[in-house]
Amino acid sequence: NKLVIVLIIVFACCWQLEAVTYNAKNGVLDLQHIDLHKHHSIALTGKWKIFWNVILSPEELKKKTTISGKPISLPHFWIKRMIKHIPVKNKGAATYSLTILFKKPYKNLYLKCPVINTSYTLYANGTLIHKAGKPALLKKNSHPGASVHLSKITLKSSKLELLVQVSNHFQLLGGFFKPIEIGIENTLQSKELYKLIFYIFAAGILFIIALYHGGIFFLRRDNWAALFFSLICLTVFIRLLNSMENIYFSPVNFISWQFYKKISFGSFYLLFPFSVMYVHSLFPNEFKKTVVRITQGLGCIAILLTVISKPLIFTLPLHIFQIFSFLLYVYVLYVSIIATIRQRQGSSLFLSGLVIYFLILIFYLINRKMIYGFGYLPIAGVLIFIIIQAFMLSKIFSDAFKTVEKLSTELQTTNNELRDLN
Repeated sequence: NKLVIVLIIVFACCWQLEAVTYNAKNGVLDLQHIDLHKHHSIALTGKWKIFWNVILSPEELKKKTTISGKPISLPHFWIKRMIKHIPVKNKGAATYSLTILFKKPYKNLYLKCPVINTSYTLYANGTLIHKAGKPALLKKNSHPGASVHLSKITLKSSKLELLVQVSNHFQLLGGFFKPIEIGIENTLQSKELYKLIFYIFAAGILFIIALYHGGIFFLRRDNWAALFFSLICLTVFIRLLNSMENIYFSPVNFISWQFYKKISFGSFYLLFPFSVMYVHSLFPNEFKKTVVRITQGLGCIAILLTVISKPLIFTLPLHIFQIFSFLLYVYVLYVSIIATIRQRQGSSLFLSGLVIYFLILIFYLINRKMIYGFGYLPIAGVLIFIIIQAFMLSKIFSDAFKTVEKLSTELQTTNNELRDLN
């Protein structure tokens, strides 16, 4: 019961961290009926205007250029597709514009600028607010950058015009992975503080669980499940810290862009071999070694590419691994069902963790149109799954200890009976 209560609290806290969305239409976001003091933050999603393959300044945009902007939904990846007969590629440059209408001119308005791949410049009402890297049409004139920044804006009217210059020449996907958020100083900062507490809480749990199970393997070298589970927790811990985009603490503000990408993709690729080795150690009769070898091979190749190559190269296998992760999840689900039918030790708890994580992920994807916070519910799902796995392994260790105690007691009883007969 206590475990269920903890999981519910974690899930509820993540729900509170999500940003509210009011989708823009044709480059205009109408917030005249919204009181910003009543929301932690608002994610600027919906239909922005995009000017593809051109870098426009605020002055050039006001001159009514012959280039017309096309509506595009944000956030989005740059992939090869057509937007109103305009080909958008995964590499290139673009200018985005959005006009926001407020009920009054706020004096303490803040914008949270996320990481936008791979470089961008943000203007508000014609004033430079923030830049990361240098966006340009050509690769030779551009350089990548990433940072999380909180910018203050004082409105002189109830209208805010945003312009974002973006370019990507250095990795597989460009564009907005996360939306820009807007809010009042106190409410936005309090939300960021709650998010930081959540990250610290989640990272602390992962690190403690990793140390605990690493210690168990150190004491019992034949317990491979504890080792692989410890490595999974440690990898997720590193990935979680690296992905923190918080105004109070964000690693991307302190490390180079290339190193940031290497940690992000390297930790992602590492999870595949560690995960399959963990499941195989739990259910060796159900999980085929062929799948383990294939996953280890693919993971090693991707990790090697991450170490020795540039982001433009090691980001290429991303789509392959996304498809492979889905197929692997289906296979692991099948293995856990078979193991549960055969009543393998811990199989029912393992299956429960998989199902809970899947339901949380589906719930998050369904509700992304109403709320937006990149990844907090999936992080909660991973955390819940790991807590269930830790409980399952503890139960296996406890059952094994009870069995040893029982056998020791029976052996002692038998020895005493033999001594009495003699």
